[in-house]
Amino acid sequence: MGRNLKLKKRKKEEKERPFDDADTTIQWREDFVQDYIKEPLQRKAVETPIVERVVTEDMEKDMLVNDEDDDIGVRTREKQLPAMPLDSEFMSNMKDCVPTTILKDVQNNLRFYNDAIRNPATTELAKVFLLGVIRQLRYWAMTQTPQVDIEEGQTAIDWVLDSLLGRIEQDMSLLSKHFSPEIDKVYFRRWRLELNILKQELQLRKDISDTERKEIREKGFDPLDPDAAQQIDIPNQNVLAWIEKHPERVDIVLGDPVQRDKLLGLVWSEIFNHDGNIEYLNLIAEFKMRASMDIQQQDAFHTLLQNLQQGNEDALTSLQQDGSFANFLSDIALATSTLQGTHALHVIQSLFDAFGANPDSIATKARKGTETLSSIVHNIAH
Repeated sequence: MGRNLKLKKRKKEEKERPFDDADTTIQWREDFVQDYIKEPLQRKAVETPIVERVVTEDMEKDMLVNDEDDDIGVRTREKQLPAMPLDSEFMSNMKDCVPTTILKDVQNNLRFYNDAIRNPATTELAKVFLLGVIRQLRYWAMTQTPQVDIEEGQTAIDWVLDSLLGRIEQDMSLLSKHFSPEIDKVYFRRWRLELNILKQELQLRKDISDTERKEIREKGFDPLDPDAAQQIDIPNQNVLAWIEKHPERVDIVLGDPVQRDKLLGLVWSEIFNHDGNIEYLNLIAEFKMRASMDIQQQDAFHTLLQNLQQGNEDALTSLQQDGSFANFLSDIALATSTLQGTHALHVIQSLFDAFGANPDSIATKARKGTETLSSIVHNIAH
């Protein structure tokens, strides 16, 4: 009869953890506990053994694994990948910066950091190179003059402020959890202060650039296009008075086809949409029609028309004393009052000289004859 074989139970030795897992976060999986919360526990315990319902295949594997480095706490550890950009991303966002040799130093420190943080043998040096990136960026920021020819928010300074500084802080915060109290706390305790100084320096450079870009726009120039014409703020009302007061600005506007069309459109609108000018043109058309219909009084109408078109209010008033115009006293009074309500008569007279004295077609001809109207506007300004 054989002897019963007794196996000595192997004593499990507690292993020293190979790393500091103070920041380990256990990620609870929903399927591990969902059966507990669906039904009352007492009833589920009677129906089916709870252990059989709850233990999953993954949990069984966890219980069978003796290697503590492969338990669920380690395998669910949240991996922190480096947040700093690689060389290609960094240089693509720095392509529009003001050229300087210091940029090469920043690039080298970034390369060294990315190499060190991904190599277990040189991980300890990563914090050294990352601090070097902070310090070299500060020297780089001092060389960056305002770049008004680049759109706001698109400069290299903006990218460093909005993206790179946050990624530096993220990586350095993780590295600082593993600083050596004897050395690192002495040499690296200033990294947050130096990062804040860098941020202030970058913000100052950004504010200077944005302010200059704004001042250039306020003067009417396009900072993104130095060859573009100066943009003049043309008022929408009383544009003829503005033309007389600002001859230099008028010359700039007339030199730019887009602004010139806008100015001529405003001038045309002010002349031909004025109520007094509409009455003036209608009265001229009426006098011409009556002159053509009344042959006997044609000379008298021509005299009225001549004085009306010339704006000779005194001559019209003197006609009231002329006995040959006794039948035209109401017309003379109407012509006098109409002249008093007419706006910019000298402009209308210039249009008559250029396009003829037909009141029915003067507005259309003035709209189409941009060159002539532009010449009249120039003469008004000077």
